[in-house]
Order: sequence, then structure tokens, then C-alpha cells
Amino acid sequence: AGTHHVGGSPIHNDVRNLVGAVTQLFAVGADAVGRRLLLVSDGTTTGTMLVGTTLAMDDPELHVALGSRVVFTATDAIRGREVWISDGTSAGCAASSPSNSTR
Repeated sequence: AGTHHVGGSPIHNDVRNLVGAVTQLFAVGADAVGRRLLLVSDGTTTGTMLVGTTLAMDDPELHVALGSRVVFTATDAIRGREVWISDGTSAGCAASSPSNSTR
């Protein structure tokens, strides 16, 4: 109970843009090389992790919680800046619409 530091975070600095979603906290932070990435935490060291590291999204900006998920914008090489949604897992993190090959 109370306030405590969640050590061992994969994010090294500049944590900001926090959004609470049911039992998880989503945030954006910078890793050791300065990439801005999506982070999720249940408030424990083992429950704090990066989301979507295998996805080609960059520079996420959180907007709103939607139940246990978070809606955010991020940029990728195919779609540019687009709306994404995540449940806190890489498998549950995706752009909200399919790629449009005419763009």
C-alpha cells in the first residue's frame, strides 16, 4: 500500500502522458537510445513492460482509456500517424484500421 518506486523499468527517462485503464497504467517514455515507446504497468516491477516492441510504431501519444484498453496515436512507416488501440499486450496492440495502399 502507499506510494513506491517501480524499479527495473525498461524505460529509462522522460516518462509522461500517463493514462489509467482499469487495473493498468499506460505511459510513454524514452528507452536508453531515446526512442519513445509505449509502456504498461500493473504497479509491480514484474508487471511493468514495453508494449508492441515488435511492431513498427513510433512516438506514441496516449489519448484515452476505453475500459481496460488505451487509445493512442502513433506513427509507422506504412500508415503514417494513425489511431491505435492496446490492451497492454503486443498481441492486443494494433492500428485501428487496415493499411490503405493508396496513401
